[in-house]
Amino acid sequence: MNNPPPTVDLDFIISMIDESDMVQGKVKVGKSTGYVLKGTKPIAKRTIIINQTGGQVPYEWATGTAMKLKCPEKLSEWFERNRNYKDGGYFKPK
Repeated sequence: MNNPPPTVDLDFIISMIDESDMVQGKVKVGKSTGYVLKGTKPIAKRTIIINQTGGQVPYEWATGTAMKLKCPEKLSEWFERNRNYKDGGYFKPK
């Protein structure tokens, strides 16, 4: 039986976004935060919206966000360190 991909702490994702030099602007309205990334692609492809803080986000969403921010290595390190997850599957620690 295959294990599903792990989730990612939303607090980590928020810190990854806040630390990125790809962020051009940030707008906070209530519990929602919108980030606009630098670039020339349409704004819809350069926007990240987070609707709440705390909790977990799906693997796929976190990976897509890391790709937009051009820092998938940082997310991979987090998976390995915090979820014992690497290369699409769980691995045994050395």
